[in-house]
Amino acid sequence: MFRSLCDTLIRNRVRSGGDSKPLSLCVLHIKVRSISSSSSSIEVSYLINACGLSETQAKSASKKLQFEPTSNPNSVLTFLESYGFSKTHITKLITKNPVILLSDPHKTLKPRFDYLLSRDITAIELANVLSTNPLILNRSIERHFIPFFKFTKEIVGTDRHVFRILQRTCIPADVYDKLMINIQVLRDEGVAQSQIVKYLINQPRTFMMGTEKFKGIVQEVKGMGFDPKKYAFLIAIHVTSAMSKSTWEKKLNAYRKWGWSEEQIENAFKIYPICMRHSEKKILGTMDYLVNHMGISSSLIARCPMNLSYSLEKRIIPRFSVYRSLLSKGLINKDEIRISSLLAMSEESFLNKFVLEYLEPELTKDG
Repeated sequence: MFRSLCDTLIRNRVRSGGDSKPLSLCVLHIKVRSISSSSSSIEVSYLINACGLSETQAKSASKKLQFEPTSNPNSVLTFLESYGFSKTHITKLITKNPVILLSDPHKTLKPRFDYLLSRDITAIELANVLSTNPLILNRSIERHFIPFFKFTKEIVGTDRHVFRILQRTCIPADVYDKLMINIQVLRDEGVAQSQIVKYLINQPRTFMMGTEKFKGIVQEVKGMGFDPKKYAFLIAIHVTSAMSKSTWEKKLNAYRKWGWSEEQIENAFKIYPICMRHSEKKILGTMDYLVNHMGISSSLIARCPMNLSYSLEKRIIPRFSVYRSLLSKGLINKDEIRISSLLAMSEESFLNKFVLEYLEPELTKDG
């Protein structure tokens, strides 16, 4: 068992890369493989066979499409491949923005692609950005791209940081007014410029909310006792603004089910605001395992809420299984190891301390 657990932990370190093979094109009227009669339209067939969508995705995307005799979706796919888009990139892009297949690639797409490539970005990075947020291509170069890059670059410093923001937002028409006012709100509260820049790059959508709502959330978070000079203040703003009041209440109830008082919940949020981003299912499931399987008290978790952020399948269960196996064989001393530290340490540190150090002796015993 121990050897199997060790192998699993080591294999989990390997990460597979994306599919970079080019997407083979098919003509619009090619004979396609059989699909259900309820999804036999030209659009659905094309989306499956030429664009790599699943049948479910194709059915959904086809509702936004109607190929006309003059349309030439093959030319769009050819254009995307000429700019270095892989099969995976194209499938993601078409799934999120299928109407791009109706575009004129040279009149509509090429000017936008060429403008973006004129900034500090490579072709593969452009493919990553556009496949993540293809609605960017609906924006005008003159009215959106140029002023957005000019304004935002003055704040974050580089084109590369602007591209990171582009991956997370769609450049609303009134972005400049909102950004300027909301940034000034934070400055007035004493938030450092360096933290504002970091926050804007990582969570730009928070800056896109209406100014009055933004001001209200800032004051609400400040009233909870967060210090504007610390980055947790900005994280709390993001977490608070990212959900409705009813969703917030459901998460509070999930913690209450495990005996947390209102004070414990407030303190946990102040220590680690991300604890309120977890889904109700995630909160209940992780609490159940930590309390009922690992024996950690609910009150201790309230004091160390970061433990709730770890993945049950990828970190908590595998690590606890190794810990329990070593403990049962007398290889480690329970009193010398804190469970929270066991979960918090890096993958490399855990492997070195609890896997590699005991791997050979364990294999010798079993052999």
